Amino acid sequence: MVKTELGLSDSEYRNILKKIAGVMSARYLKAKTFKMLINEFIWSRRYYIELGELTVKQKLFIR
Repeated sequence: MVKTELGLSDSEYRNILKKIAGVMSARYLKAKTFKMLINEFIWSRRYYIELGELTVKQKLFIR
């Protein structure tokens, strides 16, 4: 879901998984590494959806 919303390619997404959580698939995330990954997407300014649209952080807050 996050990969699609952020418009990441498969290789970009897997590189982020590897860098942040040390896994190549979200299937292997534990609670702690899942939180680390989500925090990376929420707090990093590079993951804004599009200019003028909501950020991931804003979307999660609304839900």
